[in-house]
Amino acid sequence: MQIVPRCFGCFIRQAESVCDVCGVTGRQRSLVLRSVCEVLSKAPLDVPPPVVSDDVYGCIRNELGIDDPYADLKHEYNEQALAHYPACRELIESSDQPLRTALQLAIVGNVVDFGCDTAFDLDASIGAVRELPLSDRLVDTLDAALRKASSLVYLTDNCGEIVFDRLALELIIDRYGPKTIDVVVKGGPWINDVTADDVASVGISSLPSVNIVEVSNGDEGTGMARHSSAFHDFIAGHEVCISKGQANWELLSEKSNIFFFFMAKCPEIASSCNAELGEPIAYLSK
Repeated sequence: MQIVPRCFGCFIRQAESVCDVCGVTGRQRSLVLRSVCEVLSKAPLDVPPPVVSDDVYGCIRNELGIDDPYADLKHEYNEQALAHYPACRELIESSDQPLRTALQLAIVGNVVDFGCDTAFDLDASIGAVRELPLSDRLVDTLDAALRKASSLVYLTDNCGEIVFDRLALELIIDRYGPKTIDVVVKGGPWINDVTADDVASVGISSLPSVNIVEVSNGDEGTGMARHSSAFHDFIAGHEVCISKGQANWELLSEKSNIFFFFMAKCPEIASSCNAELGEPIAYLSK
């Protein structure tokens, strides 16, 4: 997906949100927004939105002198999600369709997103998880793919959500036992996206067969650029790819053989996926 006009207003709103979280007002807030506007004035129009977001968030961090503006909120939502872990694990273990239930929980976890202009209630979403629509055919297709696969790449998205990804990964390890699972995280702070420290804090790093792979947050030395051919080749080198979140969809929607799972929180993305705002998106790209 390439940038559309609506994206520019969203970038400004995201900058405002960071200022709100950090308590930035007055002249400093104006300076942050002016700098973001300068970045946007030079932004290419033929790239996916996350490519420009890298520059926008780098600009905000530099202006504020704060490396991780969402650090406290990320920790808070990881802890909140971990409190649900035992009950959610029991939900999966008692299910007659455990893969389906694990995927439903992983999708529900995607409501935790501080980069979108949508309110969310994690507790309510978990309570309604069994009602989340998910195609039996898609679940069966993923089940068949995992049964044959020796390698899986799992593209993470947000903190809080990552606890439900852990549940899905544990099920995959126990039920299918792929030899290699590469879990992709950001190499540095990027909104409330998952970093290596986050996956370690919720127990994913210590799971069998799991390797943590870092991709760039836009800063030099933080990993492969997510829109690079090197990253695309890396994904293609795995037999199964599970992709979480809107940003990964924006970057990879034109690539084939990727299982996408996320909630539609952007009107443009919802429209592209023939869905309503707030609906779950789950499909295998062709």
